[in-house]
Amino acid sequence: MNALKKNFFIFLFILVTSSAYTQNQKDILTAEQAISDLNWLEKFISDVHIAPKALYEGNDLTKSFFNLKTKIIKTGSISKSKLYAELLPVLYTIQDIHLSLYLPSTENDYLNSDNYYLILQIKILNDDNIYCLDSDKKIIPRGSRILSINGYTDYEIMSKLMSASPSDGKNSHSKSLFSEKNFVELFPLYFPVLSQNQMRYIPPNSADTFSIHYPGEKKARNIKNYLRKSEDKRSPNYHEIFFFHNPEAAMIRIPSFSEESTKGFKDFLDYIFNTIHEKNIEHLIIDLRGNEGGYAEQGEILLSYLISYKTPYINNIIYKHSRMADEIYDKQSKNSPLLKRMFVLRELIKMKDEPYGTYDTLIYAQTEPHAQVYKGKLYILVNGLSVSTTGLVCNALREHRGAVFIGQQGGFTPEGTFGQVIGFKLPFSKIMGAMSTIRFNSTDSFSIGTNPFLPDIQVDETIDDILKGKDPVLEQTLEIIRKKQA
Repeated sequence: MNALKKNFFIFLFILVTSSAYTQNQKDILTAEQAISDLNWLEKFISDVHIAPKALYEGNDLTKSFFNLKTKIIKTGSISKSKLYAELLPVLYTIQDIHLSLYLPSTENDYLNSDNYYLILQIKILNDDNIYCLDSDKKIIPRGSRILSINGYTDYEIMSKLMSASPSDGKNSHSKSLFSEKNFVELFPLYFPVLSQNQMRYIPPNSADTFSIHYPGEKKARNIKNYLRKSEDKRSPNYHEIFFFHNPEAAMIRIPSFSEESTKGFKDFLDYIFNTIHEKNIEHLIIDLRGNEGGYAEQGEILLSYLISYKTPYINNIIYKHSRMADEIYDKQSKNSPLLKRMFVLRELIKMKDEPYGTYDTLIYAQTEPHAQVYKGKLYILVNGLSVSTTGLVCNALREHRGAVFIGQQGGFTPEGTFGQVIGFKLPFSKIMGAMSTIRFNSTDSFSIGTNPFLPDIQVDETIDDILKGKDPVLEQTLEIIRKKQA
């Protein structure tokens, strides 16, 4: 090799390695930067959220932040994805399901460094039993129970994933469902993923244990496509109605309270309840499973079709004047720093000259029944992803309608729910998230409970139900109606 070529290759090598080093350094936070982000978030929680310490297990949020800061100081630096992974269990110990953290793909150094992922769709039953529902590799029989991955037991895996998943109150069912949804993204943040991963499992209808090597996926584009397709699969369908003939009953499925405009939602309910009255339906099922909420107004509209007298939908709303929230709203709106809080806009405008940190309460007007009120038997299906506005509807129906609730724990508490979230971004790590700003109380006691909403009849899925495409919650509901009609 002549000198010119040799010098060129040396220059090229330095250029490439320098670029890689620069890219790597961009993803590494110094201890000072990471702690600055944590200080900002800790202050933001205290300033914006209504009652974070009332929701925190052990009532010591400061201690968890302190422990994380101490850990970072000892290491001297931390990657953005590692900070994100460490921060999730801290934030989600605050028992408000509206809280969220998200690491954008542009900032995800684990993803962008071409590391391995496990492309595996799972189902969690009994909080710590992990079953394989599907995989790109088709190596494990569908319905197999996974015992361990790379030496980590199912219990160890679920304990970590559930700690990194949100819930309203002490709700393990919600945490399990979020762990299922986010498994592909979260697993490699806490456990090693290799090109070949040792996996132990028990096939369905077998007592034998098998061990295989399960390939990892490392192409960032494929991972992003998988996560996007997974989100598409989880997107709710539009509202639907079903009629049954044995027994004689109807079911309305409402997957969201933000699926369409409020006018469109009301037009749908007008049509549906007119049809139900024409058919003289005496048993009505409303499926709110997986309904993660939306516009509070739409929940109130649904309630109006199901009550016979003026009823408290939301008893009261607590809010406070927050400096950091106003700063964010000010950036989002040229007209008013309060514009985004449309639900209680007038009340907040009245508070704009009050000192920051001032709390106030809005007593909510009772809901008037609709002209086409349904007065037959009512059954509500719920699960751990029935959240927010759905909780307000369910609490009102339990208290004032005598509806029968069937399914699993709801993703809310009997006392009420939080909401009206505000988005934020941490200054250095660019981790994004959302924080509740308002408390919606379903009672007049102003209490904030942590026990989840329990159904009247709990029905749990089995892996056999899932493999056979059964819906045990709906089947149990229809069986109850059949016995009443017999």
